[in-house]
Amino acid sequence: MPIIKPMIKFRLFSKVYLIMYMLFSEHMVSEQAKLYAHAQGLSGPRYWTWVDFTRRVSTKGVLRVYETLFGKVAQKMALSLQMGDERVVAHKD
Repeated sequence: MPIIKPMIKFRLFSKVYLIMYMLFSEHMVSEQAKLYAHAQGLSGPRYWTWVDFTRRVSTKGVLRVYETLFGKVAQKMALSLQMGDERVVAHKD
């Protein structure tokens, strides 16, 4: 613990801590999903913690890469699809 506190101040480690926190959060969500599935009487490989964790992390990873590579194109497409939506127009007033 004495080593950790000074290391938090270094900006070099901020990305590492962010990644560690994100992975820990996904693991906690997978654990909660497992408990919920067990309470609902659901079973199977889909509800195993490590399978769910891997699926969640890989899906988010693919989405992040897609967003990085094609962010401008996807943003333009999303905006063009929303322009005629009355919910968007109602919030512009």
